[in-house]
Amino acid sequence: MKQACPKRIPSLAQLARLAQFVLWVPVALLVPVQGQGTESPSLKIFLPTEIKITNSLLRLGDIAIVRGDKALALTASQISLGRMFVPNQKVVLSRSTILSRLASHGITDRQVTISGASKVTVQRDQKAISGQELTDLAQRFLEESFGPPGKIKIQALRVPQFIYIDPKLKEVHFVRKLQPSTSPGYARVTITAMAGGQAVATRDVSFRLEHKTSRIVAKEALERGTKLTPENTAIETRFSPRPQRADWKPPYGKVLRRPLAAGKEITSSLVMDPAPSMPPITLKAHKLVIIQIKRPGFQVTVDGITESAGRTGDVIQVKNIDSQRIIYCTIKSDGTVEPLI
Repeated sequence: MKQACPKRIPSLAQLARLAQFVLWVPVALLVPVQGQGTESPSLKIFLPTEIKITNSLLRLGDIAIVRGDKALALTASQISLGRMFVPNQKVVLSRSTILSRLASHGITDRQVTISGASKVTVQRDQKAISGQELTDLAQRFLEESFGPPGKIKIQALRVPQFIYIDPKLKEVHFVRKLQPSTSPGYARVTITAMAGGQAVATRDVSFRLEHKTSRIVAKEALERGTKLTPENTAIETRFSPRPQRADWKPPYGKVLRRPLAAGKEITSSLVMDPAPSMPPITLKAHKLVIIQIKRPGFQVTVDGITESAGRTGDVIQVKNIDSQRIIYCTIKSDGTVEPLI
């Protein structure tokens, strides 16, 4: 008969380790696995109710407190929210406007937490408009006057003096006017600060202009009389002091007056309309015609009689009246015939 094995009694050290494991398991279950929890926003923005600025360009970092990821916060702080050129001008920016501007720079609303006011009122607290601000104001006017962006290059020649605005004046605004210029490639804009219907100050800003134009060049060497087509020409874009005529178009269908090397510009003086096409000439048999031979330096003309009928470009038989010989001739567009020699 087997004897029962005595039960082993755990030591105090084993009991302590067991108790530690039992206590640890519930706590471990409460700790979220990395990457499974909700990520906190990368950007925190605090909006004040009102703020005053001294420059014309509105940047997010100038009107709000931006915190968070260093690189992201730096990018967000530099985002432009518009311009304020007039002293004491006020602009109200809502949270939705700010989120929209952030989204246009690739920062989504999931990355942003906005606290503070629901909207911020921004006021320009400045009594003087700098020369650079006046230049920017004039340049924007020129860009708007000459159509879509990229159609013109603008370079300011001189920055004007600043304009001081009396703090007592209310509702100050600027009037911009493009002055006529006698020199191509230059423009002058007059900026007048107005208050109460009266001119407060006036400044002129001069610019050098370059207009976007197109020109047509030969793709390859072209002979005199070559008809211009999209296949043997190319259109190039460049900037010129003179604007392009509104009615300019490629001279397709016209012919060259003289030979032209590859890459050379085809100007209006180098092209002409092609010779008008003549209606085909029809010659009947047994009719009198002129047999004509033209060569550089001489010309021979004799009378003949057609032996067969034909049209311009056809080859027919013609009898030379003087020699009574029958020869083959090509019917020309002017009604004469030329012997095949």
